[in-house]
Amino acid sequence: MKKIFILLFVFFCLISFAEISKEEFLKKVVENYKDVPYLSGEIEMKMDMMGKVITMPMKFWKKDKKFKMEMTYQQPGMEQEMEISMLFDGKKMLQYQKLTNTVIKFDLTKFPDDLRNEWEKKYDFGKTSIPDLEKISSNLKVSEKIKNGKNYYVLTVENLQSLKEDVPALKGKNVQFFNKVIAWFHKDNLVPEKISFYADTERPGMEIIFKSLSKAPIKDSVFKLDIPEDAKIMDMTDMMVNMIKKMKEQQTPQK
Repeated sequence: MKKIFILLFVFFCLISFAEISKEEFLKKVVENYKDVPYLSGEIEMKMDMMGKVITMPMKFWKKDKKFKMEMTYQQPGMEQEMEISMLFDGKKMLQYQKLTNTVIKFDLTKFPDDLRNEWEKKYDFGKTSIPDLEKISSNLKVSEKIKNGKNYYVLTVENLQSLKEDVPALKGKNVQFFNKVIAWFHKDNLVPEKISFYADTERPGMEIIFKSLSKAPIKDSVFKLDIPEDAKIMDMTDMMVNMIKKMKEQQTPQK
């Protein structure tokens, strides 16, 4: 889960300080999280859906190429909550929906190389290198702020969509409608606190709030899904491969 991917937007209660070096800040963030073998945490995602704010608590675990996530949310108009568990082992991805008792399966070994690499990067937090970040630094602004007696680095990106080619995570459907992001990091340990995504309004359309984040070792037993024997299995591998193939054919100029 790279996108990856933790901050507060109440500016009237903040005191601003001089802007620091963007390159220095980005280098510190990369060094703090690059090649981390273990990463786990709890986050809360808030999204504006159909005029209502939907809150989705999530837990995630990352060990080498293994990734697991559990989330709960309730769509507008639905009486029951949706509980979803997702597991990626480096070769296959399984997503189990408890309400429908359905498993959606993708076999990455059957994906074209470019598609497989793209999916692998989504769940490997150590893939972003320092050169990648230096390439996008011209679109960023970093400042120091104090809120409620705590010191923060605040990262602001004004033209988010212009970074799509350099940051693959921005190609996801969750962020394609946003053009600005503000992220808050605790200054003492560079742990993110909150990320706010904005479209054309002052109110964020999506927020990611970090409840906890840890680099402690994770047992292999964590990377399992409790799937009932009578669950319906839907292998979507061929459908995904064919869809990508058709998209490429449509993008290829006709002679």
